[in-house]
Amino acid sequence: MPDSDDSGSIKFEDRRTFGTQGDDGQDVGPETSSHSPASDQQSASKDAADECGESPRSMPKIDFTTFVLSLASSASMHMGDMSHPETGEAAKNLPMAKESIDILGVLQEKTRGNLTKEEDHLLTELLYDLRLRYVSVCKGS
Repeated sequence: MPDSDDSGSIKFEDRRTFGTQGDDGQDVGPETSSHSPASDQQSASKDAADECGESPRSMPKIDFTTFVLSLASSASMHMGDMSHPETGEAAKNLPMAKESIDILGVLQEKTRGNLTKEEDHLLTELLYDLRLRYVSVCKGS
């Protein structure tokens, strides 16, 4: 409860208590902590993997190449080139295919000059092939 002094102003006192050990068990003062949002996300993804019966080490490392290939696979699936992993059916969803291709285009634009030669080549070739396939699917529909 706030206290008031003789001048009529309100004085607040923080009575919360903080632990003296950080996430790694090391002593830290209340003003310093090794806790961060990034460690929360890492911990949450480890917990989720454990709940699904997967060890975090069994997941492939996410890098630029796997990210780009994931988006390209999504675009191909939405163009009906691949069957959906859950339903087993090949269904077309051209707006979603276009969105995946557009995301790859934005990625190419925003990373220009910052990619390795191999990454740039992969992205350029994937975009070229996906755009040609998209036009072909749209004309055939």
